Amino acid sequence: MKELLHALVRVYSEPPQQWHPWLIHFPIVFLLLDGLFTVMFWFNPRAEYERWSLIFLGAALVTMVLAILAGLHDSGLDLGAGNVFLLGLQDRWQNAFVFRSSVTVHMWLSLALFALSFARFTWRKCLASALCGPQAFAYGATLFLNLWLLIAATHVGAMLNHK
Repeated sequence: MKELLHALVRVYSEPPQQWHPWLIHFPIVFLLLDGLFTVMFWFNPRAEYERWSLIFLGAALVTMVLAILAGLHDSGLDLGAGNVFLLGLQDRWQNAFVFRSSVTVHMWLSLALFALSFARFTWRKCLASALCGPQAFAYGATLFLNLWLLIAATHVGAMLNHK
């Protein structure tokens, strides 16, 4: 228990230079909870399951934006003097189509994950009955694809961080 508390205190007393590995766990958990509450709604259509699903999807989007910004910051850390965020953005732009780079593959999978999550959120906000009726099957397919993208992006990201 002492080691756990020491690790938590160390985050505040000695903040990490790289923030992306710390922040990325939040959208992962929020997307999984969104999927869980969506499936629970399909088996037992209760309004609170639908509401919690949408709340977790929104939380995933907000934390994804923070994780993306942190990823740009972290990718610019070792690129010389200057604003690390702008250096990371420039590096990602220059290497956007170098698919032999695992960072590029991770970036594109993460952007696709964000885009599909945003589309699902917009779908849910604009169409209250997205989880019911005939469109529930299509929504389920996008949810499945969203979770597949989450697993793929997470796998590639973990391979970068945990060698």
